[in-house]
Amino acid sequence: MRNELRASAAISRGETIILLAVPVGIWLIYKLIASSFATDFDDTNFYLYKKSGTEQIPLSQVNKIKFTMFRVGYQHYWKIGYIDAADQQQFVRILPGVQLQAFENAVRQKNPRVEVSNWSSSFDLDQ
Repeated sequence: MRNELRASAAISRGETIILLAVPVGIWLIYKLIASSFATDFDDTNFYLYKKSGTEQIPLSQVNKIKFTMFRVGYQHYWKIGYIDAADQQQFVRILPGVQLQAFENAVRQKNPRVEVSNWSSSFDLDQ
């Protein structure tokens, strides 16, 4: 009689969760990188440099600058709200590649009623 050790063919619930979570995480990171774009601003406009072209947003149309809990490394994303050419509220999330304090000051000069939030919590559903 041979004594053989056989590995169980069944996988545990924890292993199943890991096997499902890893591809989802990789997909989310891919979507984040694929949808990223460069930003810049001057005295009158906020620029979004996307693959499809440059979107130019007047600073007077920026109505929200919000800190979010989502981050990459040590940099948190910021949520920028603006009114587009079709008069619809739009949002874009950016890493603070632009000088955020200078951006906030430039927006405040063009739109003194801009809503700025420099904090967030995990209970805040508007991320």
